[in-house]
Amino acid sequence: MKPVSDFQSILKPRPKKIHKRQLGHILVVAGSYHMSGAASLTALAALRSGVGLITMSYPERLERIFRKTILEAMHLPLPENRQGSISSSAYKNIKKEFKKYDLMIIGPGLSRSKSTEVFCKSVISRVDLPMVIDADALNALADLKLTDKILKNRTAATVLTPHHGEMERLINKKIPDDLNERQRIVKKYSGEWNAHIVLKGYRTIIGSPQGVVKIDQHGGPVLATAGSGDVLSGILGTLVVQNIKETFKACCVAVHLHSLTGSLAAKDLGEKSVIASDLINYIPSGFDILSKIR
Repeated sequence: MKPVSDFQSILKPRPKKIHKRQLGHILVVAGSYHMSGAASLTALAALRSGVGLITMSYPERLERIFRKTILEAMHLPLPENRQGSISSSAYKNIKKEFKKYDLMIIGPGLSRSKSTEVFCKSVISRVDLPMVIDADALNALADLKLTDKILKNRTAATVLTPHHGEMERLINKKIPDDLNERQRIVKKYSGEWNAHIVLKGYRTIIGSPQGVVKIDQHGGPVLATAGSGDVLSGILGTLVVQNIKETFKACCVAVHLHSLTGSLAAKDLGEKSVIASDLINYIPSGFDILSKIR
């Protein structure tokens, strides 16, 4: 990956007279009865990364939990199905409200319920907002075999964050471990889908629709822990919404920062003991280190 000094435009200090609305309003569509923590991690990571406003959208039965635990967030509870996942009918709620927001993060912990997958399809194909699409929202596109059709028709900035298995499902092909081949695949589909792709792994690969591909050299096994990807989605959401004209750079800095939080946490806690919420606590230190590199 390019030296961090190339990305100082992403890390610039805030103007003294800035207002919270100028720092972005993110809608986090995440969580289900069995995976409520994914929504919390995503929202908290976005907040700690400096977003101005955040609204959480989740199955309505989780409202009491989130109102008590995520004090900085606003809330948009959604209709749910019997399994405690977002219902397909919830699209109408999003349709009424989405113009309030500057970016959507969709997918963490949503579940692979069929009605939730239909909801994801409706939102991704019809809502004209920049999006970070992660986890079960990616699985929905793959399961419904609509990846190509939906992504090619999106006009707003799109960031996909698949791990190895999710990417295989999206393209319906096996992906080899060879790094050069992984780069080729990211470059190919970033162009075809007009999307930025963050292919997560030991060497995370970031691709742009313009054909630029970078490899993050800083990740490691410390990030192999439940919820780590949710934290990355939150960081990505904030940096992208604040730098929408430099989405590729924002993605690269977000991946680097995420890797750095893992290294910092491992130094204090030990590589085996780091959990995803620890990563959030090290975001400020990570920003501090990156901002001093010239």
